[in-house]
Amino acid sequence: MKMVGQSGQQVVYQADQGLSAAIQHHKKQVGDICRQYLHRPVQVQTIDGHSFEGTIAHVDGDRMYLQVPQGYGGGTRFGSYYSNMILTLVLFELLVITLLI
Repeated sequence: MKMVGQSGQQVVYQADQGLSAAIQHHKKQVGDICRQYLHRPVQVQTIDGHSFEGTIAHVDGDRMYLQVPQGYGGGTRFGSYYSNMILTLVLFELLVITLLI
């Protein structure tokens, strides 16, 4: 598909409107669930198959911030101990969220 945009720019890809609406719906749904379980321990799996365990620290429009335990996956090293690390995960890339009890 070849399209010409503003100022003669060529559009090389444009997402289907149905796909765009589905992603927006998924992002809102996942964001609402993350806000419901804010400050709770969870395991998260992304659409790429990566898994992380931690506590939901914050959620904004597009992202979830997951605080992972000390020493988890090479946290920032200060002296002889590790600090807690915050992972930023994109909401529409989340596939599974499991509440850890």
